[in-house]
Amino acid sequence: MNIIIEILIAVIGLGLCYLAASKRVTDNKHVNTVLLFIGFWVIAAAVYMAIF
Repeated sequence: MNIIIEILIAVIGLGLCYLAASKRVTDNKHVNTVLLFIGFWVIAAAVYMAIF
């Protein structure tokens, strides 16, 4: 069950990074940078959960 949650969190992070990189949400550079930053941290949290 725990692995499913970790994969789901990683997919959410990848989705945020994809939305920011493809500028699907907005053309505002600041908003896209913040979304990319949050996406990377969500992926990092999923990796941390998987390791420990």
